[in-house]
Amino acid sequence: MHYDEVMNASIVVATDFSEQASDAISHAATIAKVRDAELVLVHALSMPDSGYNLPYTFRIPEAYVELAAEIRKESEAKLTKEKERLEALGIRVSIRCETDMPDRSILAAAEACNAGLIVLGSHGRKGIARFLLGSVAEHVARHATCDVLVARGPAPEAGYRKLLVPTDFSEVGETVVAQATSLIKNTGEIDLLHCWELPGVTVNYWGATDYGLGESILKGAEELGAKWTERFSTGDVAVNFVAERGDPRREIEERTKKISYDLVVMGSHHRKGIQRFLLGSVAETTLRHLKTSVYITRPPEDKSKE
Repeated sequence: MHYDEVMNASIVVATDFSEQASDAISHAATIAKVRDAELVLVHALSMPDSGYNLPYTFRIPEAYVELAAEIRKESEAKLTKEKERLEALGIRVSIRCETDMPDRSILAAAEACNAGLIVLGSHGRKGIARFLLGSVAEHVARHATCDVLVARGPAPEAGYRKLLVPTDFSEVGETVVAQATSLIKNTGEIDLLHCWELPGVTVNYWGATDYGLGESILKGAEELGAKWTERFSTGDVAVNFVAERGDPRREIEERTKKISYDLVVMGSHHRKGIQRFLLGSVAETTLRHLKTSVYITRPPEDKSKE
């Protein structure tokens, strides 16, 4: 899906009616207002029906059928109530109550709606940042063919004003910056963060001495960063550049601890038929451990590389 198509596409937001799901809905509503997009509220019942796909024969008791019908009725009532609330805010909304498991329901709904974005929540469990409903958010983030936002906390009432965008200066990175800029409705600020490290051989054999290699790398990064800053800054959005020496995963986390960002926006790409994150496991680690909401954007696939 191309960038301009994402701007006009619907937004699928998953809800289990929890506090974390409410956070996700607030982010989805914020972006829907910016893009004038339709929201599709999706709730997964996670229960078998007569078409449940199992490799063996089984019978669904009548009592179970009655219970499932009651649960669906209650869920649809909750979805309708949320739909009416959002419509009162001027947002176009539709609802889907799915029988399948959450991850499959979310991905199927996104495909059926040709969504440009999936939004879902997450929460901490036993002191470790884990995804809502176990591995659901991670599975969705890995396999979705559209953008994915994992919400941690509600969206700011005034909209997104302060964004962090890690970049490696690739073509994908250009799309990510453009996407981040489009998320700011009025005025705001974007920090471009480029992390670099010396090649392993220099660390293993040269120790603390790099013979000026580090200085040269930093100078090149800052020169390119200045060009990107000038290119993407607008009258309403200020773009700053920061170069840090160190592991991207650590530097991203440390920066979000020091500065209160509304959102971290990162990129991904298609590699050998499997959705993999940009910079290897950097985005995946970011999703798992940051306390800040994370938006993963997927630029058009390069068909020539598949």
